Amino acid sequence: MSRCCRSARCTTHSSRALDALIYGLYGGGRFILVGTPSGVTLAPEGGAHQSIITPSIGLAQPGIVYWEPCFALELEWILLESLRALHRAEQPESAYLRLTTAGVDQSLLPTSDRAGLRTQVLSGQYRIVDRALEAGYRPGENAVEIWATGIMVPEAIRASGDLRAEGIYATVVNCVSPDLVYRRWQGTLRERRISRGGQLARRGNIPVVTVIDGHPSALAWVGSMLGARAYPLGVSQFGESASRDALYEAFGIDAPSIARTCRVAIADLVD
Repeated sequence: MSRCCRSARCTTHSSRALDALIYGLYGGGRFILVGTPSGVTLAPEGGAHQSIITPSIGLAQPGIVYWEPCFALELEWILLESLRALHRAEQPESAYLRLTTAGVDQSLLPTSDRAGLRTQVLSGQYRIVDRALEAGYRPGENAVEIWATGIMVPEAIRASGDLRAEGIYATVVNCVSPDLVYRRWQGTLRERRISRGGQLARRGNIPVVTVIDGHPSALAWVGSMLGARAYPLGVSQFGESASRDALYEAFGIDAPSIARTCRVAIADLVD
C-alpha cells in the first residue's frame, strides 16, 4: 500500500476515509482520529498531500471534536480529555486531532499556572500573548487580535513581537479547538433566540486577523463572533513542492504576512 493510502493527511486521498468516518460516527462509533502533518507545512511532498479542507470537516462533522494543538503539553491534556469523552455517560464524543510534525519551540508556551492553562486549553482557546494590559494599548487606534491555530501560533507570536516594536499591540489567541469555540458561540446565539433578549459581549473597536494552515474560512467566523472586522488568512489553493518558509510566504501565512495584514487592519481603523 502506498504512503498516500496509509495517511489521513492528504487533500485528495483523505476523502477516501470520509465515508467511514461519517458512517462510523452516525452508527455510534467512538474513536480518536489523528492526522499529521497539516496543510502546506507538509511542504516537500507537493500539493496533493497538503490538506486544506480538513479543518472544515472537523468543524462541520457531528459527533467528533476537532482539535489542533501547537504544543506537546496541550496535546497531552487533549488526549486525556478525549479519552474521557469517549466514555462519558452522557453524549460521548470522538476526537479528531489535526497535528503537525514540524518542530515547535516549546518555551513559547507559558506554564507558570499549569492548572489555569489546562482549563483554558480544554475550553478551546486562550491568550498566549496578551497586550491589553500594556501601557500604550489603545483599542480603536493601535490594537489588533491575531487568532492562530496549530503550527501558525509561532508565526503569530513572531508577528506580534515585530509589531510591538512599531507601536502596534497585537494580542495572540491560540485557538486550540475552533470546533469548541464555534459551538459555544452558536450555543449563545441559540440561547438568545430562545430568551429573546441579551446582547453578545463586544470588546471595543479591535479588528481580528485569523490564520490557519488550512482554508481561511475555517476561522473566518471569528470576526462575526467578536463583532469585529476580520481579515482571514489561510490556504485556498493547491500547494506546491518547496520549503516550509517558501510556502508560508507564498500563501501569506508567515509572520511577515500576518504582520502586514495587522497593519492593514489598523490602517482601516484610521480610514
